[in-house]
Amino acid sequence: MEEQKTAIINQICLNGINQKKFIDTNDDRFNKIPSSWQYKRLKFLIRERNIRSETGEEELLSLSQYKGIIPKKSLEERAGMAESLVGYKIVEPNNLVINKMQAANGLVGISELFGITSPDYAIFEPTTDEVFMPYLGYLFKTSASRSHFYSRSKGVMAGYIRLYSDQLLDLKIPLPPFEEQKQIVTHIKAETATIDTAIAKAEREIELIREYKEAMISEAVMGKTRL
Repeated sequence: MEEQKTAIINQICLNGINQKKFIDTNDDRFNKIPSSWQYKRLKFLIRERNIRSETGEEELLSLSQYKGIIPKKSLEERAGMAESLVGYKIVEPNNLVINKMQAANGLVGISELFGITSPDYAIFEPTTDEVFMPYLGYLFKTSASRSHFYSRSKGVMAGYIRLYSDQLLDLKIPLPPFEEQKQIVTHIKAETATIDTAIAKAEREIELIREYKEAMISEAVMGKTRL
């Protein structure tokens, strides 16, 4: 199902809606784009922000590959939470959040929440009204973007590579007119709604199975049943 969703995002983000005329970008990853689009460096569209929490009392957020920016308390895995959240990065609505070590795996998202997140994440905000941030959120999940991120990441081995902010901001991206960016986001949401529902259902079924297994193990340990 995730493969289907990625294919839809690839098609719409990189080709637009009902576009017929394309131009060559002279870039292997974003080879051709609609003729009405720009091809622009990210540093002219967004900038990194590094505002830290002084109290650690803001809501702790986490970045999920499939759910985006969500409250940490809603995640299964809570191990390793910092005793003190002072110094964690402030995230505001419409900020782009990137896991620098997992960007090539599509671990990026646009926040709809205010809170704090790991200091190891990179946070970006728009510097121009040319960009609709949710469009970037989808664009960065395309296969072309992920390949781009991998080629710009630094490190000695898989799993330990990092996409540094200067490398990200130096990248060029296809940029539709603002209103078309909004249309693309709306279109992707409509096209992937059924897939998202199916994924959520599958995740819930997996969670119920896990809870059932844990209950059976607990009863066995207590001597109430046999495995």
